[in-house]
Amino acid sequence: MKRYIKGYYCPSESDLELIRNDKNRTILKTLLKSYPEGRTVRQLHEETGIADKTIRPLLKKLSDNYLDPMREKPKRGKQTSYKRPANKYILTGSPWGLQEVSDEFEDAFDDIVEDKEIEALCSPIIDFISRIMRMFRESNKKDIRRWAPDVTKEFVCSYCDKNHEVRDFVRAILLQIIYHVEQDKKYLQFLRTSEIISQKNYNQLIKEAESEEEEEEEEEF
Repeated sequence: MKRYIKGYYCPSESDLELIRNDKNRTILKTLLKSYPEGRTVRQLHEETGIADKTIRPLLKKLSDNYLDPMREKPKRGKQTSYKRPANKYILTGSPWGLQEVSDEFEDAFDDIVEDKEIEALCSPIIDFISRIMRMFRESNKKDIRRWAPDVTKEFVCSYCDKNHEVRDFVRAILLQIIYHVEQDKKYLQFLRTSEIISQKNYNQLIKEAESEEEEEEEEEF
């Protein structure tokens, strides 16, 4: 699976402790590359060099946040309460760059923003995402096409029936939209008019935005 978003997102102290461990990061990266098949403990040992006895407790901790154990269903007539060890582990959560708002802010936002406003915003954004995905897939440039997510049924997660690569691709697009909004002159003017930034800071941001526009125009030619 492609990695569209760099860095790690740690919404809690427990997440931070998990990501600080270099062996945990190695396991996550290995499972990212192996998506959607997943990996057994033995395969993870062979591909990472981490000892089996070390991998097992790490996987148990990672399963609370980022992984799901894939267990074979018991044969018909042999139902049991015994919980078998996982055969494979698959990456279902994503620790890379994703952010979540607090529950309290989400409640406040939902209280003041009407559903019809969200629907009006979502419609053009969804159309934009659909068009961009098609442009990536149909580009005549190999360096662009390689970033198009795999939308075949073989790439759907066998655990949750979702395509995690498409999910991360869409989230990467949304992050790019946020970035461009924050660089937009109209947005910067809003910050200045609302006295959220100083005139000096505003002038500097406008200068940087214009410089970036000039660089983009030069690259086009």
